[in-house]
Amino acid sequence: KTRRGQKRRFSFSYVRVTYQKSNEGRPHCPLNMLLDKKSNSMKRNSYSSSDYDKCPKSASMDEEVGLEISGTYDDSSETTSLLANVRVSKNSPSTVAEYKKMALTPRALSQQTAGTKSKKQSQSELDAIKLADEIRGALIFDIPAMCCFKAYTVRIYLHYWLWQIPVLLTNIVLFCVWNTTHNNPKPKIALTEVGFLAVGPVFLSSLVRDKIFLWGVYWSVKQTMHFGCTKYARYHISRLADCIGGLHSSMGVTALVWNIIYAIGAFIREGYEVNLRSGTAWALPLLLMVICMSALPCLRHHFHNSFEILHRYLSWLALSLLIVHVVLINLHHSNSVGEALQDSPSVLAILITVLTVYPWVIMHRIKGRDMEILSAAGSTAFIFPWWAPMGAVCKLSTDFVEFHVMGITPLPYDEQHGHRCFVLMKSLGDWTSSLNERAKVPGLLDNTSFYMGRIKPPNFTQGLFNWNRVFVLTTGAGIAPLIPYVVNSDYLDIHISLIWVARDHAKTYPKFIVDILEPLDDVILYDTTKNPRPNLCTMTVEKAREFNAEAVFIVSNPQMAYHVSNYVLKQGIPVFASNFDV
Repeated sequence: KTRRGQKRRFSFSYVRVTYQKSNEGRPHCPLNMLLDKKSNSMKRNSYSSSDYDKCPKSASMDEEVGLEISGTYDDSSETTSLLANVRVSKNSPSTVAEYKKMALTPRALSQQTAGTKSKKQSQSELDAIKLADEIRGALIFDIPAMCCFKAYTVRIYLHYWLWQIPVLLTNIVLFCVWNTTHNNPKPKIALTEVGFLAVGPVFLSSLVRDKIFLWGVYWSVKQTMHFGCTKYARYHISRLADCIGGLHSSMGVTALVWNIIYAIGAFIREGYEVNLRSGTAWALPLLLMVICMSALPCLRHHFHNSFEILHRYLSWLALSLLIVHVVLINLHHSNSVGEALQDSPSVLAILITVLTVYPWVIMHRIKGRDMEILSAAGSTAFIFPWWAPMGAVCKLSTDFVEFHVMGITPLPYDEQHGHRCFVLMKSLGDWTSSLNERAKVPGLLDNTSFYMGRIKPPNFTQGLFNWNRVFVLTTGAGIAPLIPYVVNSDYLDIHISLIWVARDHAKTYPKFIVDILEPLDDVILYDTTKNPRPNLCTMTVEKAREFNAEAVFIVSNPQMAYHVSNYVLKQGIPVFASNFDV
């Protein structure tokens, strides 16, 4: 017995179910009562109770049937999938494969359906029943909950982990080369210098995160469209570009390993004496270790804001220590500045400094009174008076300490206002909720300073240029970065079909966004307050095939984006989802 709204947890595995013949000749099953009680919920989840309200013809009276129930059932939710965790069989299945073979075959299910149904109707109902298992089976494999990775990120982040393979192989080769030549006091090539091997990965890790470099990467990806690459080749190349953060993280670990080797060698060269040179050499790998540990997904996910601040300032501190160490080594070994600058660690240290400093020097700063703020019930549009590229993101802050990544959308050029762009912000966290609440009070944000990077990095929607026909699914505030594509689809020579799923678009979001999208063809505004919540997995696949789309793009919250992407990818359709923490 539980109070209303409390979750019921089933701890049994099998129960005995008996059938009794009624006067009407229809067997009564205790499961029928459960199905009738939640029939409306089942219809919303594409299940038909008629497929389950008839017992198998071969089942006799008092025959034992295994009923396996797993997971939790939330009695307070009207949209809970009733049969998502129910397994019925005549015998207790020992494995999942045996269950699917016995309980989900078309022959077994067709015996339970009415004889008047056509073969086509039975097949469609069968597909709907098997849908829940297909969605759950879309993952490559399950990962234990105690690990630092989420199960739904395995397939969609596969290309993130693929970056580790070439980095690992390259490091094995470099270690072999260094191990055979590092005893030479005057190496012929810089590759054998352990200082180069220690500072080189730090430079590459910084370069991968540079905004201008990322625009060059996506420009190269766009050229695959003109080289006649197959759609699967274009998909994998685009996904590698989207998940280039895997190269950034692998280079960080590489820098940690080589700096440990360098610190050991420096301590030996100093005669096992602790001084400024050996001390700064050991401080670098210690800082890199803290940076790498803080970037683990289990810590980064739960303490994202703290991670961003810690990662930034520890990286700056590590760069300062690197510069100090390089200067100390040059003062000890070099006779002139020109000779010191010929060393590869010195050159790389200068390049790393430039890559780190210049984005913070060219920052936008504007007061709230000098920009347009359009507030709605559930979101706010902040319109900034400067240009922004299509398919980009920005880092926005109000205190120059805590920066938040937002999608930024360019607006058409206006003779009166000039170039403009806007950020659509929905209340999702403490910072966005506070900002949206203050935006509803006129004049409250007039003295608030907004900081934004002048160079905006590209986002995954740049991959739209690699396809001719694309279906886009977006939910909530994710519509903002896609507006330029659907408005200028003719100019961009891209055929786009878009569905925007949200609650009461006109009330929740600024009116000018709805006014832009409503007149457009192939754009559907799906209001969940007037229509039942759709199954986004099946809807995406059906609409993509109906539109004959070459690829699917999804902009939603992390869990929904990965969930739908895994299912769509299993259907053999190239899919791209909004990236988080990559």
